[in-house]
Amino acid sequence: MADARKLVLVVDDDPAMRRLLTTILARDGSWTVDEAKTGAEAMEKVAAARPAVIVLDMLLPDMSGLDLIERLRGEGGPEPAVVAITAAARSATPDAILHTESSVREVLRKPVEPEQLLAAVRAACD
Repeated sequence: MADARKLVLVVDDDPAMRRLLTTILARDGSWTVDEAKTGAEAMEKVAAARPAVIVLDMLLPDMSGLDLIERLRGEGGPEPAVVAITAAARSATPDAILHTESSVREVLRKPVEPEQLLAAVRAACD
């Protein structure tokens, strides 16, 4: 029987952060978790298996998180919900992200608290 849990894709170029986010989500057991380290790798994974939620670092080496969201929109099909992760100051980028991108459900600031991450992904899956 196939796994009925929703897929969450963690996209972050920092191996330690990616491992932390993936571990927190996998330990919860509510989702199947996959990971990507670049925007290009994320696009490939989304094409192969459409995730319900993408936990997305907004600054990747090959494109910004906003660029990735725009490319996903251009692919057609249902847009995955996005939980954006950023190191930006509280008054900077996060508010702009929420106001311009309808697929972004929440913006979390680094360092990410495990409870906040789990709550944001749960809400995005609903």
